[in-house]
Amino acid sequence: MNSAIKPDTLENSSFDAVHTIKRKPNNNNEYVQPVYDEDNNQTDFPVWITFKQGYVSGKFLSSLPNGRCRVIILPGQEVIEVNPEDVERANPPRFDRVDDLIKLRYINESSVTHSFIQRYGSGLIFTYASGINLISINPMMPLNIYSDKVSSIIL
Repeated sequence: MNSAIKPDTLENSSFDAVHTIKRKPNNNNEYVQPVYDEDNNQTDFPVWITFKQGYVSGKFLSSLPNGRCRVIILPGQEVIEVNPEDVERANPPRFDRVDDLIKLRYINESSVTHSFIQRYGSGLIFTYASGINLISINPMMPLNIYSDKVSSIIL
C-alpha cells in the first residue's frame, strides 16, 4: 500500500472508476453528517468520496488533526486527504439492491445513486422510497411489465 499522503483534491487524482452525479457545493458551512465516530475509534469502513463530477468508492482510514480525512480510493489503493464534507458513509454490499431505499443503513446521495445503478444493472427498474413511493427508471426498451403476474408483484 502506498503510504504517501497527497494533499491534492480528488480532481487531481489518477483514479478512473467514477459514477457521475449532480452535487451542489457546500459553501455555507451547512451541517455535514460526521463520517467518523470518535467515541468508537472506528476506521477502515467503506465510504463514498464525492467531488464535483460524481463519486468513487473508498475506505476511511483516519481523521487528521488539520480537520481533513485520510481515505483510500478503490480499487487503485491511492491514499489521499479530503475534506470531511466530501466523504459519505457507504452501505455494505448486501444493501446494493434493496427494494426500498428506507432499508439503507446510510441514506445519502451517493448511496441512493449506487443503489439505483445496481438495481438497474440487474433489471430491477422499480424501487420503493419509504414504502409508498415507487420510483421507476426507464430502461428504454420494451418490457413485459403489464402481465398479471408482474403487476401483482409490483403493485
